[in-house]
Amino acid sequence: VHSLVGGWRATTTWDMLDAAAGGDAASALLQLDRLLAAGEHPVALLGPMGFTLRRFATAARIVQEAQDAKRRVSVGDALKQAGVKPFVLRKAEPQLRQLGRQRALQLHRWLLETDLDLKGASQLPPRVVLERLIVKMSRQMNPDASQGAKSRA
Repeated sequence: VHSLVGGWRATTTWDMLDAAAGGDAASALLQLDRLLAAGEHPVALLGPMGFTLRRFATAARIVQEAQDAKRRVSVGDALKQAGVKPFVLRKAEPQLRQLGRQRALQLHRWLLETDLDLKGASQLPPRVVLERLIVKMSRQMNPDASQGAKSRA
């Protein structure tokens, strides 16, 4: 039973990360809830997230540096240079594009803040600390949509 539950947790951790990186905060938060309810430790969840997100941050930096040097590099090539495996590229490219360069360049800082907060730098519950990271990664609201919501309120 332990090996089956462990496998479910590992799969769900990657599913949570895929949903978060894909901009689907609702699905990622649901997966986070399931993982925490199953007894997964928040710090253990941050490990796999960091593994992928550090590569996204590195790829964004590679693209930024190429642009600053007046060179072009594709997102796929930047991801490869950042250490993303070929079998993950098809999924990683749209995720990085969804994050956008500005947010992807902040991932290292967000990961550090999350890590420190989970280890006692924050008084927030660990669930909220992870939820904040997931929400930061989600799609940003369209400014026109938020204006419409404000005018209807």
